[in-house]
Amino acid sequence: MLCKEIPLQQGCVLQTYIMDPQTSFHVYKKRPAMIICPGGAYLIHATKEGEPIALTFLEKGYNCFVLRYTVGTDREHPEAGFNEAARYPLQSLQLMEAILTVRRHAEEWYIDADRVFVAGFSAGAHVCATVGTRWNDPALLDRLPFAAEPAQVRPTAMVLGYPMLALNPPAFQQQASELQRQQTALVNRVVTGTETPTAAQCDAANLTLRVTTDTVPTFLWHSIDDPVVDCNASMRFIQAMLGCGCNCEFHLYNHGEHGKGLAGPLSAQSAADTDEALHLWVALAEQFLRKIPCP
Repeated sequence: MLCKEIPLQQGCVLQTYIMDPQTSFHVYKKRPAMIICPGGAYLIHATKEGEPIALTFLEKGYNCFVLRYTVGTDREHPEAGFNEAARYPLQSLQLMEAILTVRRHAEEWYIDADRVFVAGFSAGAHVCATVGTRWNDPALLDRLPFAAEPAQVRPTAMVLGYPMLALNPPAFQQQASELQRQQTALVNRVVTGTETPTAAQCDAANLTLRVTTDTVPTFLWHSIDDPVVDCNASMRFIQAMLGCGCNCEFHLYNHGEHGKGLAGPLSAQSAADTDEALHLWVALAEQFLRKIPCP
């Protein structure tokens, strides 16, 4: 297996989990790719939403990559304070570079360049969904530090877990704890540049308003009882996709809260972190991706 760290723009790192392409003597196999964006409120990278996801999809035949995009704080060095460079949509530009990097190395890594998927969780899903809805938006393409055709940075499809698709509305925030409110202020600072964004600034980051007929096929799962990210935004996103005739699949669980990742034993700290019903999202997502036609 090829495990290495590839530096991308502005300190971003792409971690590879690439299997040996030789399946038997002189027999080689091309595999689909999965680029994973962990959540963490745009402030950290949630551990359970990185390597454990990669290992799970490796077992299902994907060459996997974990994108360590630019975040607002340094978990190891909190004394460093807030990272002003972590301003959205930089993180999505970094994902676009990761997609292009995978495609440019497709022959070397035995990857099917027509099947490059992305998977994101919470804020990482906001990174993915930005690219999934705006891969051909000149406002993003013109900010890339390299020349690329839109098709080169378009993911084949995306998997979104308890996604942050819009900033939470004030009514939802009223139910939040004081710690959550403090964290939300920092999320707002990353996404909009201010801790108290205007309605227009919120709309600019609202991906339910960005859905068009060009939005890539999407598998989305969320839970009704999520106290961190409003599941209503996920429902609006899917409704917008249906209105545009886009390929999508949506699972709204009655329980799951937030940040469960696999919801299985691989990354669970205790039995309370496992949920057999929730863990089914992995098999359901794999079935959805398998049926995606090549572009």
